[in-house]
Amino acid sequence: AGPHKQHTTEVLDIQREKHVPATVFVSGNRIAWNEDILRKIIKEGHLIGNHSYSHPILKKLPTFQLGKQIIWTQIRLFLTTGIFPQYFRFPYGVEACRVWYFHLGPISGWNVDAYDWKAKNPKILAQNIIRQTKSGSIILLHDIKSDTVAALPDIIDGIRAKGYRIVSLKELLPISPLSRTRNRVYRSQNDTIHISQKKPWPLMPTTESIILAGQPHIITEIGTW
Repeated sequence: AGPHKQHTTEVLDIQREKHVPATVFVSGNRIAWNEDILRKIIKEGHLIGNHSYSHPILKKLPTFQLGKQIIWTQIRLFLTTGIFPQYFRFPYGVEACRVWYFHLGPISGWNVDAYDWKAKNPKILAQNIIRQTKSGSIILLHDIKSDTVAALPDIIDGIRAKGYRIVSLKELLPISPLSRTRNRVYRSQNDTIHISQKKPWPLMPTTESIILAGQPHIITEIGTW
């Protein structure tokens, strides 16, 4: 939900030191005055995703306003970085089916959340995340929080100590402009990754549980359309 002038830069420094990729979901209203940070994210090999413009609960908005939240953020990110983000994340994790009218790429959720936005102890935060992490996990962290910055080195070291390799969403959930796996949403419920598929307008997407988080290699082989 950043970027944050100080904390996002600190996160990037830690990631560069430890050779860890990430996907930074950007709120459009935080782009102004932070353009240098966004270009730094791209330069250092990370992905940028769309996180709406002002972080509202999208399903409560009229369709026109919902579209503005997505499209205006896409345009601002393109003008700043030269890249159209392929990934989207719902603010607060609250889904809104009409997003598919305006965004054609994967919509990512998560299945590891230690609620770092209200954490008070970086050590406990790191322990909670490390304990939850399994093969195929998508970890939610907020780059606007100082406790997250403080916990990040321990999180990275702890995950690697369990024998896992940290990868970007692009590697975990690969997509291709020529494939039929672009219109998908990945989210978590009871440690299961779910998928929603886009149907021709005006039909709404349908959702089905497809696979446990520990088996990410099958994700792109199921439910193509």
